[in-house]
Amino acid sequence: FAVRSAQADLARAQASVSLAQARVEDTRFALGRTEIRAPIDGFVLERRIEAGQVVNAVQSAPTLFVIAANLTEVVIEARVAENDVGRIEEGMRVRFTVDAYPDEYFEGESGPIRRAPIRTGRLVSYPVQIRAMDPGERLLPGMTATVEFVHSDARNVLRAPIESLYFVPRDYVPEIPEAAMRLAEETGALSRWDTPETRQVLLASIESGILIARDQSRIFVLENGAPQMRAVRIGIQDVDAFEITSDEVEAGDLLIVGTVDDRRR
Repeated sequence: FAVRSAQADLARAQASVSLAQARVEDTRFALGRTEIRAPIDGFVLERRIEAGQVVNAVQSAPTLFVIAANLTEVVIEARVAENDVGRIEEGMRVRFTVDAYPDEYFEGESGPIRRAPIRTGRLVSYPVQIRAMDPGERLLPGMTATVEFVHSDARNVLRAPIESLYFVPRDYVPEIPEAAMRLAEETGALSRWDTPETRQVLLASIESGILIARDQSRIFVLENGAPQMRAVRIGIQDVDAFEITSDEVEAGDLLIVGTVDDRRR
Protein backbone atom coordinates (compact mmCIF):
# COMPACT_ATOMS: atom_id res chain seq x y z
CA PHE A 1 0.00 0.00 0.00
CA ALA A 2 2.83 2.39 0.88
CA VAL A 3 4.40 1.77 -2.54
CA ARG A 4 1.17 2.51 -4.42
CA SER A 5 0.67 5.67 -2.37
CA ALA A 6 4.19 6.83 -3.18
CA GLN A 7 3.65 6.14 -6.89
CA ALA A 8 0.44 8.17 -6.83
CA ASP A 9 2.26 11.05 -5.14
CA LEU A 10 4.97 10.82 -7.81
CA ALA A 11 2.40 10.96 -10.61
CA ARG A 12 0.75 13.99 -9.06
CA ALA A 13 4.10 15.67 -8.67
CA GLN A 14 5.00 14.95 -12.30
CA ALA A 15 1.64 16.36 -13.43
CA SER A 16 2.29 19.49 -11.39
CA VAL A 17 5.70 19.84 -13.03
CA SER A 18 4.17 19.47 -16.49
CA LEU A 19 1.53 22.07 -15.65
CA ALA A 20 4.17 24.44 -14.34
CA GLN A 21 6.26 23.95 -17.48
CA ALA A 22 3.20 24.72 -19.63
CA ARG A 23 2.61 27.88 -17.63
CA VAL A 24 6.24 28.86 -18.08
CA GLU A 25 5.91 28.40 -21.84
CA ASP A 26 2.71 30.45 -21.91
CA THR A 27 4.36 33.19 -19.89
CA ARG A 28 7.46 33.11 -22.11
CA PHE A 29 5.23 33.34 -25.21
CA ALA A 30 3.25 36.25 -23.73
CA LEU A 31 6.48 37.99 -22.77
CA GLY A 32 7.78 37.55 -26.30
CA ARG A 33 4.70 39.28 -27.67
CA THR A 34 5.49 42.38 -25.63
CA GLU A 35 8.54 42.93 -27.85
CA ILE A 36 7.51 44.56 -31.14
CA ARG A 37 9.83 44.02 -34.08
CA ALA A 38 9.75 45.72 -37.47
CA PRO A 39 8.60 43.41 -40.27
CA ILE A 40 11.31 44.79 -42.58
CA ASP A 41 14.72 46.40 -42.34
CA GLY A 42 14.52 50.15 -42.81
CA PHE A 43 14.28 53.56 -41.20
CA VAL A 44 11.85 54.91 -38.62
CA LEU A 45 10.12 57.94 -40.12
CA GLU A 46 7.67 58.57 -37.30
CA ARG A 47 7.03 57.22 -33.77
CA ARG A 48 3.44 57.41 -32.55
CA ILE A 49 3.80 55.69 -29.16
CA GLU A 50 5.77 56.39 -26.00
CA ALA A 51 7.69 54.00 -23.77
CA GLY A 52 5.39 52.52 -21.12
CA GLN A 53 2.21 53.26 -23.04
CA VAL A 54 -0.36 50.46 -22.90
CA VAL A 55 -1.43 48.97 -26.22
CA ASN A 56 -4.92 47.48 -26.12
CA ALA A 57 -4.85 44.35 -28.24
CA VAL A 58 -8.61 43.88 -27.97
CA GLN A 59 -9.40 47.00 -29.96
CA SER A 60 -8.07 47.80 -33.44
CA ALA A 61 -4.29 47.94 -33.32
CA PRO A 62 -2.94 51.51 -33.51
CA THR A 63 -0.08 52.58 -35.75
CA LEU A 64 3.03 52.46 -33.60
CA PHE A 65 5.73 53.44 -36.09
CA VAL A 66 5.93 54.61 -39.68
CA ILE A 67 8.92 52.97 -41.34
CA ALA A 68 10.51 53.10 -44.78
CA ALA A 69 12.43 50.21 -46.25
CA ASN A 70 14.60 52.26 -48.60
CA LEU A 71 15.10 56.03 -48.77
CA THR A 72 16.81 55.83 -52.16
CA GLU A 73 13.46 55.18 -53.85
CA VAL A 74 11.06 58.10 -53.49
CA VAL A 75 7.32 58.15 -54.16
CA ILE A 76 5.67 61.50 -54.89
CA GLU A 77 1.93 62.07 -54.95
CA ALA A 78 1.32 64.88 -57.42
CA ARG A 79 -2.02 66.60 -57.83
CA VAL A 80 -2.91 67.16 -61.49
CA ALA A 81 -5.76 69.45 -62.49
CA GLU A 82 -8.70 67.79 -64.23
CA ASN A 83 -8.11 69.73 -67.47
CA ASP A 84 -4.54 68.34 -67.63
CA VAL A 85 -4.98 64.80 -66.35
CA GLY A 86 -6.09 63.57 -69.79
CA ARG A 87 -2.59 64.22 -71.13
CA ILE A 88 -0.86 62.21 -68.40
CA GLU A 89 0.14 58.62 -69.16
CA GLU A 90 1.66 55.98 -66.94
CA GLY A 91 5.38 55.63 -67.61
CA MET A 92 5.78 59.26 -68.71
CA ARG A 93 9.11 60.89 -67.86
CA VAL A 94 8.88 63.41 -65.04
CA ARG A 95 11.26 66.00 -63.68
CA PHE A 96 10.79 67.95 -60.49
CA THR A 97 12.43 70.37 -58.09
CA VAL A 98 12.19 70.82 -54.34
CA ASP A 99 12.65 73.98 -52.31
CA ALA A 100 15.76 72.57 -50.64
CA TYR A 101 17.53 72.30 -54.04
CA PRO A 102 15.76 74.87 -56.26
CA ASP A 103 18.40 74.85 -59.01
CA GLU A 104 18.55 71.09 -59.44
CA TYR A 105 16.15 68.86 -61.38
CA PHE A 106 15.41 65.32 -60.26
CA GLU A 107 14.15 62.68 -62.70
CA GLY A 108 11.29 60.27 -62.18
CA GLU A 109 8.53 58.32 -63.90
CA SER A 110 4.78 58.69 -63.59
CA GLY A 111 2.79 55.84 -62.12
CA PRO A 112 -0.92 55.11 -61.87
CA ILE A 113 -3.54 57.85 -61.76
CA ARG A 114 -5.85 57.55 -58.77
CA ARG A 115 -9.55 57.61 -59.64
CA ALA A 116 -10.70 59.36 -56.47
CA PRO A 117 -10.79 63.14 -57.08
CA ILE A 118 -9.50 65.74 -54.65
CA ARG A 119 -11.82 68.74 -54.38
CA THR A 120 -10.55 72.11 -53.17
CA GLY A 121 -13.43 74.51 -53.44
CA ARG A 122 -14.46 74.44 -57.09
CA LEU A 123 -11.12 73.00 -58.23
CA VAL A 124 -10.82 69.28 -58.93
CA SER A 125 -7.52 67.42 -59.20
CA TYR A 126 -6.39 63.81 -59.31
CA PRO A 127 -3.41 62.27 -57.49
CA VAL A 128 -0.72 60.77 -59.70
CA GLN A 129 2.04 58.64 -58.22
CA ILE A 130 5.59 59.40 -59.31
CA ARG A 131 8.56 57.17 -58.57
CA ALA A 132 12.09 58.54 -58.53
CA MET A 133 15.52 57.36 -57.46
CA ASP A 134 17.58 59.35 -54.97
CA PRO A 135 20.89 57.53 -54.43
CA GLY A 136 22.20 60.35 -52.23
CA GLU A 137 19.12 60.19 -49.97
CA ARG A 138 18.75 63.97 -50.08
CA LEU A 139 14.99 63.97 -50.62
CA LEU A 140 13.23 63.74 -47.28
CA PRO A 141 9.65 62.71 -46.52
CA GLY A 142 7.21 65.62 -46.54
CA MET A 143 9.16 67.84 -48.94
CA THR A 144 7.12 69.87 -51.42
CA ALA A 145 7.92 69.24 -55.08
CA THR A 146 7.14 71.19 -58.24
CA VAL A 147 6.53 68.61 -60.96
CA GLU A 148 6.79 68.77 -64.76
CA PHE A 149 5.48 65.91 -66.90
CA VAL A 150 7.62 65.63 -70.04
CA HIS A 151 5.40 64.79 -73.01
CA SER A 152 8.29 64.99 -75.50
CA ASP A 153 11.73 66.52 -75.68
CA ALA A 154 14.38 67.43 -78.22
CA ARG A 155 18.12 67.83 -77.75
CA ASN A 156 20.76 69.67 -79.78
CA VAL A 157 18.12 71.63 -81.69
CA LEU A 158 17.55 75.28 -82.58
CA ARG A 159 15.56 76.77 -79.70
CA ALA A 160 13.75 80.12 -79.78
CA PRO A 161 11.73 82.09 -77.20
CA ILE A 162 7.98 81.65 -77.47
CA GLU A 163 7.43 85.45 -77.49
CA SER A 164 8.97 85.69 -80.96
CA LEU A 165 5.93 83.88 -82.42
CA TYR A 166 3.61 86.71 -81.38
CA PHE A 167 5.61 89.78 -82.37
CA VAL A 168 4.56 91.74 -85.47
CA PRO A 169 5.98 95.22 -86.27
CA ARG A 170 3.39 97.98 -86.35
CA ASP A 171 4.28 99.07 -89.88
CA TYR A 172 4.67 95.54 -91.25
CA VAL A 173 3.02 95.04 -94.65
CA PRO A 174 3.28 91.41 -95.74
CA GLU A 175 4.09 90.39 -99.30
CA ILE A 176 1.11 88.39 -100.55
CA PRO A 177 1.36 86.14 -103.64
CA GLU A 178 -0.37 87.54 -106.72
CA ALA A 179 -2.87 84.68 -106.86
CA ALA A 180 -4.01 85.37 -103.30
CA MET A 181 -4.28 89.11 -104.02
CA ARG A 182 -6.39 88.49 -107.12
CA LEU A 183 -8.69 86.24 -105.12
CA ALA A 184 -9.07 88.93 -102.45
CA GLU A 185 -9.89 91.53 -105.11
CA GLU A 186 -12.38 89.27 -106.89
CA THR A 187 -14.24 88.51 -103.67
CA GLY A 188 -14.35 92.20 -102.77
CA ALA A 189 -12.41 91.71 -99.55
CA LEU A 190 -10.00 94.55 -100.33
CA SER A 191 -12.77 97.04 -101.00
CA ARG A 192 -14.22 96.51 -97.54
CA TRP A 193 -10.87 97.28 -95.94
CA ASP A 194 -10.26 100.70 -97.46
CA THR A 195 -8.07 102.36 -94.83
CA PRO A 196 -4.31 101.68 -94.57
CA GLU A 197 -4.73 100.28 -91.07
CA THR A 198 -7.53 97.88 -91.96
CA ARG A 199 -5.79 96.88 -95.19
CA GLN A 200 -2.68 96.03 -93.19
CA VAL A 201 -4.75 93.84 -90.85
CA LEU A 202 -6.34 92.07 -93.83
CA LEU A 203 -3.00 91.39 -95.50
CA ALA A 204 -1.56 90.05 -92.24
CA SER A 205 -4.58 87.74 -91.91
CA ILE A 206 -4.12 86.49 -95.49
CA GLU A 207 -0.46 85.82 -94.83
CA SER A 208 -1.29 83.96 -91.61
CA GLY A 209 -3.72 81.73 -93.51
CA ILE A 210 -1.10 80.96 -96.15
CA LEU A 211 1.48 80.11 -93.48
CA ILE A 212 -0.95 77.84 -91.63
CA ALA A 213 -1.70 75.99 -94.88
CA ARG A 214 2.04 75.46 -95.33
CA ASP A 215 2.48 74.37 -91.69
CA GLN A 216 4.70 77.37 -91.03
CA SER A 217 4.88 80.16 -88.47
CA ARG A 218 6.03 83.76 -88.73
CA ILE A 219 8.95 85.24 -86.80
CA PHE A 220 11.06 88.35 -87.30
CA VAL A 221 14.85 88.54 -87.41
CA LEU A 222 16.77 91.75 -86.88
CA GLU A 223 18.98 92.36 -89.94
CA ASN A 224 20.83 95.62 -90.57
CA GLY A 225 18.78 97.29 -87.87
CA ALA A 226 15.40 96.36 -89.39
CA PRO A 227 12.99 93.44 -88.84
CA GLN A 228 12.85 90.81 -91.56
CA MET A 229 10.12 88.19 -91.67
CA ARG A 230 11.05 84.52 -91.74
CA ALA A 231 8.59 81.68 -92.29
CA VAL A 232 9.77 78.74 -90.21
CA ARG A 233 8.54 75.30 -89.28
CA ILE A 234 8.33 74.56 -85.59
CA GLY A 235 8.59 71.31 -83.68
CA ILE A 236 7.78 70.76 -80.04
CA GLN A 237 7.14 73.71 -77.76
CA ASP A 238 6.26 74.61 -74.20
CA VAL A 239 5.28 77.82 -72.43
CA ASP A 240 8.80 79.26 -72.71
CA ALA A 241 10.33 78.17 -76.01
CA PHE A 242 9.85 76.26 -79.24
CA GLU A 243 11.97 74.20 -81.62
CA ILE A 244 12.76 75.47 -85.13
CA THR A 245 13.04 72.54 -87.54
CA SER A 246 13.65 74.45 -90.80
CA ASP A 247 16.73 76.29 -92.10
CA GLU A 248 15.43 79.86 -92.46
CA VAL A 249 17.28 80.97 -89.31
CA GLU A 250 20.57 79.94 -87.78
CA ALA A 251 22.00 79.84 -84.29
CA GLY A 252 23.06 83.34 -83.33
CA ASP A 253 20.40 85.19 -85.36
CA LEU A 254 18.66 87.96 -83.42
CA LEU A 255 14.96 87.20 -83.02
CA ILE A 256 12.65 90.05 -82.09
CA VAL A 257 10.36 89.37 -79.14
CA GLY A 258 9.03 92.90 -78.57
CA THR A 259 9.80 96.60 -78.58
CA VAL A 260 10.71 99.08 -75.89
CA ASP A 261 7.26 100.67 -76.14
CA ASP A 262 5.59 97.28 -75.70
CA ARG A 263 7.57 96.59 -72.54
CA ARG A 264 6.71 99.98 -71.05
CA ARG A 265 3.06 99.12 -71.33
